[in-house]
Amino acid sequence: MNAGSLQTALNLLRNAGVNCVIVGELSLNYYNDVEICVPVSQFEVAELALSKSPALNRVSPSTPNLYTQYKSGFPRFDDVHGHQLVLLSDLGMGIEKAKVLSPEDHGKEAFYSHDILETSTVEQIANIPIPTLPSLVQYLYALVCSGKDPMPRIRIEQLVDGMNIDEQWCKENLFDESQAQYVLNLVNSKKDRIDNFSGNLVTCYIPDRKIAECVTRIPGYKRRD
Repeated sequence: MNAGSLQTALNLLRNAGVNCVIVGELSLNYYNDVEICVPVSQFEVAELALSKSPALNRVSPSTPNLYTQYKSGFPRFDDVHGHQLVLLSDLGMGIEKAKVLSPEDHGKEAFYSHDILETSTVEQIANIPIPTLPSLVQYLYALVCSGKDPMPRIRIEQLVDGMNIDEQWCKENLFDESQAQYVLNLVNSKKDRIDNFSGNLVTCYIPDRKIAECVTRIPGYKRRD
C-alpha cells in the first residue's frame, strides 16, 4: 500500500476517534501487508469507517498458513492499486498504551530499509503511528501470555533476530522480569537459528556487523521515556 492510501486509512480512523498503531512488517522497517491494530473496544467503529470509504475496497480473506493464521477472520482492504491492509483487534491487550514514534524520532542519523523508502518518503513515514520496539515487544509478549495464538512467539523471535536484540537492549528497555527473561532466552539462542549455508555472521536475518549497526539506528529501536 502506498503512503497516500495508508494515510487515507489512518485519517479515516483518527476522524472516527479510533486509536491505532501499525504492528506488521512496516513497523520493523520492511514492507509487506500493512497491519493496523486497534483496541478491541473500538474495532467495530474502525471496521465501519474503513468499509464506508470509497478509497478502499473490502476483499475476501486469503487462505491462511502458519504465519498468517493470526490474521484469519479479520477484515482486509485494498486500495486502487491493489495494495492491501488488514485491520486487527488487539484482543484486549492494551495496544492503545503503546508508545509511538514522534516526528522528532526521525533524525538525521536514522536508518531506513530500501523496502520502505521505495514506497514512502521520510516525511511520510514520520506521520505513521509506528510503535517503539520496546512497546511492540511488550504487546507481543502480552499476546504470548494470553495463549490465544502461537504466532506471537514466532513474531518475537523474528524481532530478536531481525533487530539483533541483545542482552544489553533487554536490560535498558524491558523492566518487567518475566518479559526480559523470555526475550533473553531468545537472544541466547540467536546463533542456533542461523543456517550454516547462509553465510550470515550475526543473525539469520542480519549478515554482518555493518548491517547490525544500521539496525540500531532504526527509529524506535530504544526505549523513549
